[in-house]
Amino acid sequence: MRRNLVKLGLVVLITGVILSAVGLFGGDSLIHTDSSFVYLKQSGTYVSNSLNVTGSAAITIIGTSSGPTVYLMNLTDYDDYAAISNASVAMVSSHSLHPTINESIAGTVEQIYDSIPHGTYYIVAFSQPDVSYSLEVNLLQAAVFGFLLVVGIIMAIAGFVLSIIALIMRPKQRGPNPDELLAQYEKK
Repeated sequence: MRRNLVKLGLVVLITGVILSAVGLFGGDSLIHTDSSFVYLKQSGTYVSNSLNVTGSAAITIIGTSSGPTVYLMNLTDYDDYAAISNASVAMVSSHSLHPTINESIAGTVEQIYDSIPHGTYYIVAFSQPDVSYSLEVNLLQAAVFGFLLVVGIIMAIAGFVLSIIALIMRPKQRGPNPDELLAQYEKK
């Protein structure tokens, strides 16, 4: 029985590791992360590479709370208000998109723009930002890979614990053999 439990634990452990790897690497391939910005001298702004959204997507911007404020703008508003020579914070701020979620935890600021329609977007700041931004192109697939990651981690832990418990268990002690009892009785 111990051997069967050890085998089962190892199978669950290996399956969990494989599921976690698929969830981690598959989900990571859906998320394109960047942190490069270009300084536009004519407007005095720092601008990200263009974020091209072809379907419903989420854009996440992560930075420090001490860093400059960053703004997400679609291509039209960017061309009209951020890429011009007299760009101002008030102009860019009033024509930028507002995040669905804006969290500040332990010195880190996270802005999530959920369900962004297709188009081209830019992240704009008025001083060098220390942020990274990511574009999640397919939310359903990202959710599936996230689920696989969580299930895989749980299975790996359960398989590890089961294997350890099976190895620690003592084998069942067998009762005395009737022939041995008879031999002991006859010696007396």
